[in-house]
Amino acid sequence: SRLHRIFNSNTLKVSYSCTRSMASLIKGHNTALLKTRPQDAPCNCRAKNSCPLNGKCRATDVVYQATVSAADSTKTYIGMTATEFKTRFANHKTSMRYDRYASSTELAKYAQELRRTDVDFSIKWEIKERARSYSSTSKRCNLCTAEAFHILSAKKTTSLNKRSEMVARCPHQWKFSLANAVT
Repeated sequence: SRLHRIFNSNTLKVSYSCTRSMASLIKGHNTALLKTRPQDAPCNCRAKNSCPLNGKCRATDVVYQATVSAADSTKTYIGMTATEFKTRFANHKTSMRYDRYASSTELAKYAQELRRTDVDFSIKWEIKERARSYSSTSKRCNLCTAEAFHILSAKKTTSLNKRSEMVARCPHQWKFSLANAVT
């Protein structure tokens, strides 16, 4: 045939790809959007007026900001937790109180430094964003991505976070590794 000279096994290469169809992409996106997030447990602080997040301390999968106000300066620290914020808050309090944990976070280092120089300070906590942690199906951690975004968008002069935190590996992936499989 006339077209055989143009379309033959030497001139035409056929490839096959197993990519998802547009319908399955849209269906997956809509399912993720419509999936209701489980309600956070109610605050169980002993003194309700001392809750660090005004009754939202049991929230999970959050990116939070700690604003440290001292007499002469205000610094911010961005962090994240996949567990309840209250657990992470307790870890921060421990690292700020005891010298042996002072190097655990930049917030702890700064608080210890202020404490050593007898500078009074206060810390205000707030939730910046909620995002899902690592998913083995998407191979993506939206929580780590959200934290990185907030750290990069913060002012360099007032941020306690280091830019080297951007290259750290996702701490949520280990749950899905084969080495941690329960047998």
